[in-house]
This record gives sequence, C-alpha cells and structure tokens, in this order.
Amino acid sequence: MLKRIIGVILIVIGVMGIGVSVAGVKVGGQVVDKIGMGIDNTLGLLLGTMENTHETLAVTRSTIATSADTLQTVQTLTANLATTVGDTEPLLISTNAMLTDEVPASLEGVQETIPTLVAVAGSIDDTLTTLNSFRIDESILGFSFNYSLGIDYAPDQQFDEAIVQIGDSLSGLPDSLRSMEGDMNTAIDNMATIQGDLDTLSTDLVQIETEIRAFLPMIDEYMRLTLEINDNIRETRATLNSQMEVMNGLILFAMVWLALFQLLPLYVGLELARGQEMVKAGSV
Repeated sequence: MLKRIIGVILIVIGVMGIGVSVAGVKVGGQVVDKIGMGIDNTLGLLLGTMENTHETLAVTRSTIATSADTLQTVQTLTANLATTVGDTEPLLISTNAMLTDEVPASLEGVQETIPTLVAVAGSIDDTLTTLNSFRIDESILGFSFNYSLGIDYAPDQQFDEAIVQIGDSLSGLPDSLRSMEGDMNTAIDNMATIQGDLDTLSTDLVQIETEIRAFLPMIDEYMRLTLEINDNIRETRATLNSQMEVMNGLILFAMVWLALFQLLPLYVGLELARGQEMVKAGSV
C-alpha cells in the first residue's frame, strides 16, 4: 500500500513537472515576447530622445558658432572704429588750433585793413565814376567828334560801401571762433575717452568670443557621443529579435530538459503502482 502511494505521488510529481514544462514553454515565450517588445519600445523612445538631443546640439552649435562669428565681426568693427577715433583726434586738435587761433587772427588782420580798403575802394570808385562820365561830343568844321573811354561803371552799390559791409559782417566773428575752444577741447577729450572705451570693449569682445568658441569642442564631443549611442541603439534593436529567439530556444530547451527529468519519477511511480497491484494479484 505504501509503495502504491509513493508511486502515485511520483506519478503526480512527474505529471505536474511535465505540465510545468509545457506551461513554462508557453508562458516563458509570452514573457520573453513582452520583455522584447518592452525593450524595443524603450529603445525606440531612447533613440528618438537621443536623435532630438543630437539635433538640439547641432542647432546649439550652429547658434554658438554664428554668435562667435558675429562677435568677431563686431570686435573688428570696434577695433577699426577705435583706430578711426584715434586718427581723428589729431585732426580735431589741428582744427581746433586753426578755428580758435589762426582763423580769428587772420580775420582780425582783415578787419584792421578794412579802413584802408574802404579808402582805396572810395578812390577807385571816384576814379571809375569820373572815367565813366568822360565824353567828347564836339563839331569842328562840320565834322562831329564823339569819343568816350568805353568804361561803363554804374554799380548798384558803391565799392567802398561793399567793403564796409564786409567789415561789418566780420565783426564779432573772431571772438565767436575763440569761444569755441572750450567746446573743441571737450570734444577732443571725449574722443580720447571714446577711444579708450572702444579699445576696452574690443578686448572684452575678444575674450567673450574665445570663451564662447571654447564650448564648440565640448558640443562636438557630445554630438559624437549621441551619434555613437544612436548607432548602438539601432544595432541593439536590429539584433533584438534574434536575441529573443535565442532566449525562447533556451526556455524551450530548459523546459524539455525538465520534462525529460520527469520521466524517471513517472517510470518509478508506474512501476511502484504496478508492482503493488501485482502483489495483490499474487496473494489472491
């Protein structure tokens, strides 16, 4: 009786083992398929993220490179402007000396000669008026003599009056020009300040450009890494199905191996159960 019970137990264990093997093949295949789909979906999302990251890095690199080029252009323009301002300063100094010193002195010299010029102009005007009125209109022995110097002098304004007006127009002009000296000196000082500021700005722009361009190699390295990761993900996805098939094969092999191991308890259980029956039959 005990052998029969043990035999039945072994038969049950064997049958359950075979059942577990069959269920393991089915369930294991489903689990592997689900895991494979999950991994594939995850890799797909990761690939999309890495591709977006690569595109973002590419746009960022382009923006940084463009900004660096723009800074370089602005720096060059600033340096050229500083040079122009520096070259303009001597011109302003010369212009200041001319406008506030030389020109007023010259105008004052002209003003000093105005009375002499007026007197000369008056004499010239009187002479030309006299010559203009010179005429010969006589009749001698029946012959008419008409003669003039051919001078036509009848100005709307007398020559000396015009010189006087010129002198009046120059009145106060030298003082006005001299009064510009303070403003011109301020402008010259401002030009020097502007030049210094432009030089400083140019130096700062060079430093900023250098710091910005330092990011480009880092971004290039990140872009290289993203491309490498993308290639690895694609390669993994391409081999995922074959790997899942290998796992299914391993599960099938393991379950078959497990089922084969159940043959022994089945055989022993059947023998025990059958032996018990044979004992009963012999005793009858």
